[in-house]
Amino acid sequence: LLVENNLIIAMDGEDILRRLGADVATAPSVAEAMEILAGQSFDLALLDVNLGDETSFGIADRLAAEGVPFAFATGYGEGIAQANSHSDAPVLQKPYTMDGVTDTLARLPLLKKQ
Repeated sequence: LLVENNLIIAMDGEDILRRLGADVATAPSVAEAMEILAGQSFDLALLDVNLGDETSFGIADRLAAEGVPFAFATGYGEGIAQANSHSDAPVLQKPYTMDGVTDTLARLPLLKKQ
């Protein structure tokens, strides 16, 4: 799952994730991400912290409750992403790059298979 409200940045993120072999669902808002999560399960998520007038912290709460690894993405520095209850989550600095995404995904905890 990729949560990113900027269309151009989302397209870059999708492209990188697909080149890494992922099937990607993208949501531009908390509401759309929660709707997608209600109908699908994911192996991991990349969450833009600042989604305009909202943040992705509620999505992170849900993913954590479901045992889905996630990382935050931000262009504002790591401090904004780590100022929440998920301060241990990896943080990817935007703009997205292949190296940045690869390094961030490598820092995610091992997936929990049920």
